[in-house]
Amino acid sequence: MEYSGTPFFMFVLSGIFISEAEVATKYHLLLSLSAQRKNK
Repeated sequence: MEYSGTPFFMFVLSGIFISEAEVATKYHLLLSLSAQRKNK
């Protein structure tokens, strides 16, 4: 069972990375929307 350790660790890391990226893009979208509202 040499396959058990690393892929799960990499899967967890990639899941954390993906969720962090989603949060960052949503935050960026919110910032750009508020900036557009301020400009109008």
